Amino acid sequence: MHFAVGLFFVVELLFVGGQILEGCPDAISVTADQWSPKADVTWTEPVLVSDDYILTYQSHAPGPIPVGDHQVLYRYSQIVGQEESICTFQLQVLQGDTEPPVVSNCPSDFEREFEYGTGNVRATWAVPTATDSSGSVRVENNYEPGQEFYVHHFQRIEIMYTFIDASENKAYCIFNIYFVPVDTIPPLVYCPTPTTITVPLGQTRVRAGIEVPGVKEESKKLYWSTGSELPDVYELGTTTITHMFSDDEGLVATCDVSLTVNQRDLTPPEVTYCPRSVTVGVSPGSSGSMEIVTWDDPEAVDDSNTVFTSSSHTSGERYPVGPPFVIEYIFRDPSGNEAFCDIIVRFVEDDEVPRIFSCPEEVTWMTGPDETSSWVSWKEPFALDQTMTDIVSQSHYPHEEFKTGKTVVQYVFEDSVGNQAVCQFDVHVMNSSGQGQVPEVGPMSDIIIVAIVCVAVAIISILVIIGVTIYCVTTSGTSPDNTKPNTTVATVISQPTVSYDDGGYLRAIQRQPKLPIAPSPPAAGNDPGGHDGHDYMEMTKAFPTSQ
Repeated sequence: MHFAVGLFFVVELLFVGGQILEGCPDAISVTADQWSPKADVTWTEPVLVSDDYILTYQSHAPGPIPVGDHQVLYRYSQIVGQEESICTFQLQVLQGDTEPPVVSNCPSDFEREFEYGTGNVRATWAVPTATDSSGSVRVENNYEPGQEFYVHHFQRIEIMYTFIDASENKAYCIFNIYFVPVDTIPPLVYCPTPTTITVPLGQTRVRAGIEVPGVKEESKKLYWSTGSELPDVYELGTTTITHMFSDDEGLVATCDVSLTVNQRDLTPPEVTYCPRSVTVGVSPGSSGSMEIVTWDDPEAVDDSNTVFTSSSHTSGERYPVGPPFVIEYIFRDPSGNEAFCDIIVRFVEDDEVPRIFSCPEEVTWMTGPDETSSWVSWKEPFALDQTMTDIVSQSHYPHEEFKTGKTVVQYVFEDSVGNQAVCQFDVHVMNSSGQGQVPEVGPMSDIIIVAIVCVAVAIISILVIIGVTIYCVTTSGTSPDNTKPNTTVATVISQPTVSYDDGGYLRAIQRQPKLPIAPSPPAAGNDPGGHDGHDYMEMTKAFPTSQ
């Protein structure tokens, strides 16, 4: 073993008639090895600074010095003369302590088990001790008993105690703690909440995926089983799947996951009528006043035949004139399914009368020679306005029977504010014998029209039988023996055009307005006033020129 050696110097300057030397050491104390009789001792020797003296005696020189107390002496003598100068100091060589402290109760290596995932693990042990002949021992160690250690997996931690005596002799106590992870807790399973699926009425099964539980396990291996394959189709009712999880230690955790299939009406009511908007006409400057607002209630049907209706507003109530507002209707069936209808109410200042469209100038109908009346039809006029417009008065209706002669027809339209507009026209009914007044039709006079008719009658008189037969077959569906004509020619002519076809029949082309033809009282479900939908309506009817 090696031990430290201590040297202590005192510089002594001797003056004999002036400075002679310098650097004389002070007392020196060293310690030898325990069983060694000597110790290597070094020191800085004195320096002679005067040329008048020389070293004449030295008791010890640096190097091996026996154990014990020594007086070191340096003597310097004058070269010429009897004067002397000396340097002396004490040198002590001690027998050294080389024995380290004696350690007792040093723990052996041991294991400390901990649960997977714990993290901080506390470990404790018996504290070792040490004694020394010097009677003084200090201790240094890297960990304390009861301290927490941060570990995740198998891990070794070295514990070291160092015992040091006064001579710096050291003794050690070293042992290891082996942290061993163990599994004493079953897998931690996160079991999902039960699932419910609702299917429409009539459906008894559904394709679905059931949620798999989540699991946390700190060990290396995890085993999972359900006992059977997971289904992908589920019937009405509740299906329960048991999931089992196990680890290497044989610890088991289970989770029951259920899926319930219910049957319920999922179809909302069907809204069959919903007026999307209502425009209310008001007089100018009516903002802020209260006006009655009416609308047709929306309608809805449901497979259950039961619909509960609620609305945010009520028709027929007074509401303040101002910005548009929304009326909300909610239709709910017994299963809670809902359908909606939103109606926007707008207030419009209206000081204009309704604008009428398709108001006929006049309508002319022709009957057979012996007939005194005819069923007359026409395209009805209509009116548009900023607000809702209704017909508040109508003197006659299409498909009514009119006597020969002139009849005045009148329509009165009124908007929601009360502004009115009138459509009025004449209906002329005349027969082929000239009964009934024939009105003027544009620039052509009655004489021209009669002349044309007479010429047409003369030309087709030879073909009257054939014409009557064709007419009866094509229009009335009667047998060819029924030769009595039952036909009329209806014309409303602003710029009339009259011609004859290849069969010798009078052709009347009506251009504006579009009017239907009713040669006889209409049968149920048969509108004799149909037309081809073009910009003009071409009507060809035949009647004999003579009886």
